Amino acid sequence: MDNLAYTLTGAALAETGLKRMSRFATAALVVGANIPDVDALAAFGGADTSLLLRRGLTHGIAALALWPLVLTGLLLLIDRHWPHPARDCGAPATDVRVGPLLLLSTIGTLSHPALDWLNTYGVRLLMPFDGRWFYGDSVFIIDPWLWLLVGAGVVLARSATRLGAGGWITLATATTALVTTASFTAWPAKLAWFIGVVGILLFRFWPRVRLASAAGARAGLAGAAIYIVAMIAGSVYARGLAAGDLAARGIAPRALVANPPPANPFAREIIVVFDDRYSFLRADLLRGSVVPDGVDVPRGGPPEVVAAAFGAAGLEGLRNWSRLPVFDTEPLAGGGWTVRIRDVRYSGFGGRGPGAATVTLDASLRVVAVRSGS
Repeated sequence: MDNLAYTLTGAALAETGLKRMSRFATAALVVGANIPDVDALAAFGGADTSLLLRRGLTHGIAALALWPLVLTGLLLLIDRHWPHPARDCGAPATDVRVGPLLLLSTIGTLSHPALDWLNTYGVRLLMPFDGRWFYGDSVFIIDPWLWLLVGAGVVLARSATRLGAGGWITLATATTALVTTASFTAWPAKLAWFIGVVGILLFRFWPRVRLASAAGARAGLAGAAIYIVAMIAGSVYARGLAAGDLAARGIAPRALVANPPPANPFAREIIVVFDDRYSFLRADLLRGSVVPDGVDVPRGGPPEVVAAAFGAAGLEGLRNWSRLPVFDTEPLAGGGWTVRIRDVRYSGFGGRGPGAATVTLDASLRVVAVRSGS
C-alpha cells in the first residue's frame, strides 16, 4: 500500500485509546506502521536495485521481529534526552512504559506487511530464509476507500485546533484532487469520494461530536476491516466466475490472477495465464458475470531472444520480482533485437508501471544495452 494508508492506520489505532498506554504511544504506532519501508532508499540505487530490495529483507519475519525492538529503543533514547512531560501527539502527558511501548511498536510494524499483502505487487514475508512472494490480489496498491475509512476517526479526533483543521483540509484537498482528476477513476467513484469527504466534514462540525472520542477511530477501523474482508471475498468470487466461464468453453488456463482496478471495489480484471499468452476478462461482481476485456498478449517472442534479454546483467531485481512478464521483441535492421520487458499486471499503465526495461541485443544475441525502468 501507500504510506498515507500506513500512516492513517497507525494513527487510527492510536486514537482507539492505545495512545494512553505510554508516552510516545502514537509515535510507536505511526512510525512502526511505516518503518519497513526504509528499503525505499534502494531507489537511489536505480530502478532494478529497487525491485531487488523492495518488500524483501525489511518486510520479512526476521526484520519484523527486530523493528519493534529498534523502535522501542529509539523512543526510550529520545525519552532519556527529552524527559520533560509534554503532550505527546495530542495525548495527555504520561510516563514511558517499556512493555506497552514494545507492544504498540509491534502492532504498528505488523500492520505494514498486512496491508502490503493485500495487493498484486507482493511482499516477501519469509525473508531472509525464503524469497518467495505472497500476493493477496484483493486491494489496489492505492485505495482511496481505505483512506476514508481509517482516516475518518483520526480527522475527528485531530482537528480541534486551527493548525490541525488546516492540515486535514490541506490533505483532503490534495487527495480529492488526486482521486477526481485521475483518468482511471470512473465518475461514480469520484462522486462517492466527494460525498465521503463532505460527510466527514459535516460530521466534524456537528455539535454533538466529541473530537477526542475513540468511537470514531474504532468504527473506522472496523469498517476498514469489513471492507478488506469483502475485497478478499470479491477476488475469490471473481476467480470463481472466471473459472466457471472458461470451463464452460472448454478452456483450461495455467492460472487466474484477480487484478483489482483502481477505486472500483465491484470489479476485477482477471488475467488468464496460458503457456504462450495472457488473456483478459472483466468480472462484474454485482451482476455476477465476466466478459472479455481486451486482446490477448503474447508472453514472448523467440525463446532464445527472450532468454538472452531476460538474463542480462543489471536485471537481477526484475527477474526476481516479475510474476507475469511480457517480452515484446522487435528485430533490428542489419541484425539484432530490441526486447521490451514489462509485467502484465501493470499493462493498463502503458508499460510505465514498475518492472519495465528495454534490452538491446546484437545479431549474436549478446547484450548491447540495458535500460531499466523505461
